[in-house]
Amino acid sequence: MLAAFLERPPFPWQQRLFEQFITGKTPSALDLPTGTGKTSVIAIWLAALATQALQGKLTLPRRLVYIVNRRTIVDQATTETERLLKRLQTPELAKACSALQKLAAIPSENPVTASTLRGELADNGEWKADPARPAIVLGTVDMVLSKLLFRGYGDGKRKRVIHAGLLGHDTLLVHDESHLVPAACQTLQHLVDLNPALRLINLSATQRDESATPFRLDWADLTHPVLIQRTQAHKHLKILPPAKDEKSRLQTVVDCALQHRDKATTVVIFLHDIRSVQLVYAQLEKQVGKEQILVLTGRLRGYERDQLVTTALWQRFSPETKAVETPTQTAYLITTSAGEVGVDLDAEYAVADLAVLDSMIQRFGRVNRRGDSKTSQIDVVYSEKQFGDKYRGTQLQATLGYLKALHHDASPAQLNHTPKPDNAFMPAPASPELDAWIVDELSSTSLPCRYPVRDFIHGLEAEQPNLNVLWRKDLDRMKGWQAGDWLDDYLDLLPIQTAEQVHFPLKAATDWLTELLKKSQLHTLKIVGLTDDEAVWVTAEDAVTTLSRFHTLILPTALGGLNAKGIPDENCITPASDVLENVTEVRRYWSDAQPPADVKNFPRQGRITPPLDDDSDTERPTLVVCSQLGVKQDSDLSYLAVTMGLQEHLNQAEQFARQIVQALALPESLAEAVIIAARWHDKGKNRSCWQQAIGNTDLQAPLAKTSHGRYDHTRANGYRHEFGSLLDALDDEIIQQHPQRELILHLIVSHHGWGRPHVPERGWDRPKGYRINQQAALEVMNRFDCCQQDYGWWQLAWLEALLGAADVLASIGEKKS
Repeated sequence: MLAAFLERPPFPWQQRLFEQFITGKTPSALDLPTGTGKTSVIAIWLAALATQALQGKLTLPRRLVYIVNRRTIVDQATTETERLLKRLQTPELAKACSALQKLAAIPSENPVTASTLRGELADNGEWKADPARPAIVLGTVDMVLSKLLFRGYGDGKRKRVIHAGLLGHDTLLVHDESHLVPAACQTLQHLVDLNPALRLINLSATQRDESATPFRLDWADLTHPVLIQRTQAHKHLKILPPAKDEKSRLQTVVDCALQHRDKATTVVIFLHDIRSVQLVYAQLEKQVGKEQILVLTGRLRGYERDQLVTTALWQRFSPETKAVETPTQTAYLITTSAGEVGVDLDAEYAVADLAVLDSMIQRFGRVNRRGDSKTSQIDVVYSEKQFGDKYRGTQLQATLGYLKALHHDASPAQLNHTPKPDNAFMPAPASPELDAWIVDELSSTSLPCRYPVRDFIHGLEAEQPNLNVLWRKDLDRMKGWQAGDWLDDYLDLLPIQTAEQVHFPLKAATDWLTELLKKSQLHTLKIVGLTDDEAVWVTAEDAVTTLSRFHTLILPTALGGLNAKGIPDENCITPASDVLENVTEVRRYWSDAQPPADVKNFPRQGRITPPLDDDSDTERPTLVVCSQLGVKQDSDLSYLAVTMGLQEHLNQAEQFARQIVQALALPESLAEAVIIAARWHDKGKNRSCWQQAIGNTDLQAPLAKTSHGRYDHTRANGYRHEFGSLLDALDDEIIQQHPQRELILHLIVSHHGWGRPHVPERGWDRPKGYRINQQAALEVMNRFDCCQQDYGWWQLAWLEALLGAADVLASIGEKKS
């Protein structure tokens, strides 16, 4: 079975891990050298899951979440996932494919859904459409951990609980290069301790945690011919004499790189800061021309990074690519730490400045990975001035000592055999300990939280946090709009994509935005700032003064600040490009403008309606969002419009809920609770104010959805239909007598993110009377607390996600099987 998934005979360690997985056991850590195929853990899990499905006894989690430290240009895990999905469709794996298909609640041709960091599967959201369907989710440590902590970056109230539930229940977390973010490691371990339905594997070529016994290579691996070639790959390490100053250090880097200019080979140059990259590039360009040089830094928008993958020059550095023609010139790649981790990169030669030992080991792993070259060399360049750095000086000095102890051999085997000094690594930053009290507050998603999520991911004393920045053309026309619920609607319909974003340090981002506003004179333009708790509609000028409160900014394209290469540049005040439609299956336009020519290919429609001033009687244009019919976008698809009667929608939601709980084999009492909650969840839409808000004038035929997708918030006056559904359900005898009464009522009131723990007074059902509403609202808070104690934080969220999935499937008009 495993050989069929890998398309080759497995290495001994892969076979051993596969056999462990089949028994339902997962090791806490994998300590495997670079080049031994660590990312195949995805294929091993899937092969074991298929084996268990064939045997009819599932003990492995249905979801694998692969966490990477940063979004790289072409991550190996994405490549592995894409290969697996294609492999599943081959005749050789027909039985495995059929067994995996039977796990799903909703029939699908592809038995496994995947959401990745790049390419066709990027952020597609399919992993949450059917909670019973096996799924592979790839995400950055910020993306995954923020969601696990109920405060997903870029998520509105509606999605926070669904994401936490699906990622935190029946899930295997695989944390790649885990040693690079020790605070996140600690938090993930706390999550596992608090949540028995979550499993964690720390995956690293440089494990430092000696508290557990990691899974390692054994004698069979060390004598395997392919692994011998990779672990003993020739990598001659040359440490240059110390340079006298920074200028001479960078000149030495250029001189070392030019030694290979006539070899028609590949050279990667690792530098620790962007300024050094720019200076080395300028010098190298004069000698070899820009056509032979690639630059990769973390301060590059994801979309432009992905474009680099398609270039012939990048393919020279791919270990999987076979050149059609013999190269005649040397290719150079200049990179910061963005090229160190998770990148499917292989060069014959490297030139690197001195960094802490973690980084140096990662850099060595990008050279001669397959062991095919007998001439590979790594030149290390440094200046003694670096040892005076008050933050890293001690670690750099210890790292240099370690490198000299390698005796010019940087092969994985030599790195593994040479003891690593503790003081060559950066000390782990202090980080808060995640406990039950804090999780209680984090999971109360309808309220603000006092604990910044980034502290649990990067630590209290970490380097300054990064800010995520993206540009949207929609904001160019939102002048005069007021803050309101439309912000959550906007993020649900047009969620943030990784390819849209630029990441750079907060201090640099502050300087950049300040200078950009000075040059553009567009201080009053409104932007969207995202905090852990909410989306804020604020002027760019006001945002600069409080930038540290945000983790993400959405800017209007009119503000500019992004050059043609996808790099933030305060001197570039021409409008920035909006790439959302390039990376998603979505189209949008303003209601007073001509729709896009291909809009008929995007038949599902939702709308963002602007809040009007109290004294305004003029209807403003609305933003129309059109999407594909399938569950392709990472959005709350219940907002995508299709005309549907209220009872029809409730019947379909109940049927989908029944299919989901049956596929998951939920205990009868819990299964009934989800089904009954689906039967009642939208009953509160049968109110005149809500029907008027969606434009339905026939109150005798209440609707759940309308094809035009408009919702007039002024008509509803803040009313929350799920609270009305709760009030109706309180009178139902079946619910009153059910052993899961409290859970059913909680699921009904919380299915749009409120009720954790409260529903604000503006959302109450006014015709019912104040005291009735007040009593029900108090019970909502007490009920949430009791349910969370009974089921646990993530299992309760998971049960809510099951109802949410049934609601979405019914809302988009999917046919029942």
